[in-house]
Amino acid sequence: MMQVLAAVPIAGLEPVLVAVELVLESGSLSADHILNVVARLTSTAPPPCVDVTATVKMTP
Repeated sequence: MMQVLAAVPIAGLEPVLVAVELVLESGSLSADHILNVVARLTSTAPPPCVDVTATVKMTP
């Protein structure tokens, strides 16, 4: 459980507390599960896809 406490300075206290509550509700308590939930709670949305269409024009 020391790993969970070590996540507090990185992720913040609120996300860690929410993750612990969610894991306690699920019934499968483990540090790995808590850290996984913390990562999911603090992850940002992926950047939007950039449409890159390249055309090559060759002169004869």
